[in-house]
Amino acid sequence: MFLSGLEELLSTLKRGHPAAAKQVLDWHSRLEELRLREIRSRGAEERRRGEAERAAEAAARAAERAERLEEEVVRLEARWGRDRKLSRYYIYVPTSFSHKSYLFS
Repeated sequence: MFLSGLEELLSTLKRGHPAAAKQVLDWHSRLEELRLREIRSRGAEERRRGEAERAAEAAARAAERAERLEEEVVRLEARWGRDRKLSRYYIYVPTSFSHKSYLFS
């Protein structure tokens, strides 16, 4: 398509028709429009690529946070279970001098 259009333009220019100047201006405006469209699409592509990178980073941070929270839940559940076992044997006796737990068997 580009080659045939270029050949048509060259034949018109060689013939020296008055329409040649108009055709050259038309081709120039079409090329300029294509260049601008290409520049816009490159900018849009870069923006989308940046958005995708930021989304991937946010997903990675969220996954890391979820992993840390899961580890904390496991740790707290283990602690809760240990404290629950110990609470069967220990009783808290407040005194005026100190706060201690005493073992009752």
